[in-house]
Amino acid sequence: QKRVDKKLTTTDYLGWSLWLFGFLFEVIADGQKYAFKTNPAHKVSVP
Repeated sequence: QKRVDKKLTTTDYLGWSLWLFGFLFEVIADGQKYAFKTNPAHKVSVP
């Protein structure tokens, strides 16, 4: 079986860029949430 490698298109790059942006957005948000929840001053306000 012969493998055919297709070139990436603009849509491929756009899709991967959007995914990477969303992933990094979530990583940063999780880091901020962790920092907030571990701050003793916020213990009362976070369920």
